Amino acid sequence: MNNSNAASINPISAYTLIFVSSLLAAVILYGLLSSTGIWESKGIQLGGAAAGFVIFFLLANRVFHSLQKLHTEQKNNNNQQRIDALE
Repeated sequence: MNNSNAASINPISAYTLIFVSSLLAAVILYGLLSSTGIWESKGIQLGGAAAGFVIFFLLANRVFHSLQKLHTEQKNNNNQQRIDALE
């Protein structure tokens, strides 16, 4: 198996992991630790565990997309180096 493909993450798996970890974070923060929080955006207001879930989900999603972009750039750079070496 090619090493560049081995590092790829299936987006469905990534979103499933993000979703489950967001739920887990909401349960821990708002169930076990009794935290409070409010999230407001464009007329939507969420409080408590729902706010924690949305905030954690959005942050994790942003991190995933940043890592995915970095991986793609590195893969493209490696491919370009291989092309240059073959020329």
